Amino acid sequence: MKTEEEIAKEKEAIHKMIGAKSAMETAINRIARLERELLFACETMEEVARATGDNLLYRTYRHGGNQTDASVVQISVNLRRISAAARALL
Repeated sequence: MKTEEEIAKEKEAIHKMIGAKSAMETAINRIARLERELLFACETMEEVARATGDNLLYRTYRHGGNQTDASVVQISVNLRRISAAARALL
């Protein structure tokens, strides 16, 4: 026969396991949501990259630089690169 102390310890252990299970389910659900959103972002970037073509560019400047330090960047290339990097995380 179990003592009152043993029963109390078992009840406490059960409550801790229930809490741990709940925390794991929350984490799994959050990870699944993040993966869905990341996939959506990848698909959107790829769609925009296809729509813009290779001739859409922008200039970017280094912080503290001058107008001659500009780099020209192809938007579609950057979007595809970012999307590929994100997909590698999935």
